This record gives sequence, C-alpha cells and structure tokens, in this order.
Amino acid sequence: MGDGTKTSKDTPEQIFGLNDIKQIDGGFANSLALKNDGTVWEWGNGNGSTSPEQVSSLNKIKWISAASSTNFALKENGTVWTWGKRFDQNSENIITPIQITQLENVKLIESYGHHAFALKENGKLWAWGQNHGGVLGIGTTNDNFIPTQVQKLNNIVNINTGYRQSFAEDEEGNIWGWGANWHGQLGIGYPTLIPIPCESHVQFKAKRYIFDVQTSYNH
Repeated sequence: MGDGTKTSKDTPEQIFGLNDIKQIDGGFANSLALKNDGTVWEWGNGNGSTSPEQVSSLNKIKWISAASSTNFALKENGTVWTWGKRFDQNSENIITPIQITQLENVKLIESYGHHAFALKENGKLWAWGQNHGGVLGIGTTNDNFIPTQVQKLNNIVNINTGYRQSFAEDEEGNIWGWGANWHGQLGIGYPTLIPIPCESHVQFKAKRYIFDVQTSYNH
C-alpha cells in the first residue's frame, strides 16, 4: 500500500511522501507513481519496499504501466523502458530499467498480466508477451516476446487490455476487440475466440463519440 507497513487496511489512507502526482498504476503486488516532474516512484513486491522509493535511473517519463510483476515507462522522447519480471518468466528479473530497443516513437503503453501493447505516433499498434486466448491480436495464440505489429489496425488513438481480451479505438470512434470471448466480452455478437482485431458492435459511429474504453477480467 505504500504506507510503510504490511498491514491490510479497510479504509483509504494517504500515502505520505507522494505529491504532485500525474499518474498511478498497480500490478499484482507492485505499484508505480509518476510525478509531474517526470520521476517514477515504486513500492511493493517489485522493489521490496513498503514505502515509495524513486526509480533513480528514470527521468523525463510521461506515462507508466504496471503489469503483473513487470513495469514499463514511456519517456518524452518516445522510447519505452522496462524492469521487473520478464514476460517469459524463464530469465532473471531486470533490476535496473532497460530500453526496449525495438520500440520508438511511442505515445502510449498499456499492460496487464504478462502482456503489453505500445501505440506509436503513427497510429500503429505493437504487442508482445504471453498470448493466452489470442490477447495480443497477432493472429495466433502462441506466445511472442518480441514486439510485433498488430495487423488490420490503423489510426488507433487509444488502447486498453485485460486478462485475455483487448480493445482499441480508432480516430473515427470505432472500437476493435480481440482475444478470448467465451463470455461475449468482445461485443461482436457471438462467443468465440478471436485472435485478430474485429470491429465491436458499438453503435456510436460519429467521430470520437467514445471518450474511453476499459476492460478487465471477463468484461
């Protein structure tokens, strides 16, 4: 929780030491905070601290994302940096953030569990990680640990991903979904696994009527 203890709380408590916060995100047992000055602060299972500590090697950060036990930071120059547990879970943990050299000109990153997406300035989407249910949208359910472009998607402005399903919004306000769909969570009208982006049956067709899209476990 970042309050200096390991005691569960049933009411909200202020996390002291954090102020001027721009964004927060949390993974399975790790938490991140991004300050307006571009610094990143971490606590929990990731660095073993019960109070926020600065990730000293990161600066000029504009966006953060925390997966299960893997962290991502997007710099102002469009580069993506990562630390924590690798998605393949077969290698040693990354203690000091390293750059994902295959990615540049990125404007947004999103992650969940053991997979992640990077949205580039040109509206193209890239995915990598474990691919349960086809959550990566690359046409297969095989894991892929190198950033790979998600085909069929153009002019994307927003992305959100959950347990085994993902969504993207294009500049026309259309919503695209892919991945596991056994509970109908993709909104395409029938329950079946879809490993490539498919336009969801969302009835807002005028430009940018959709402000945001969010997904989680099975919805």
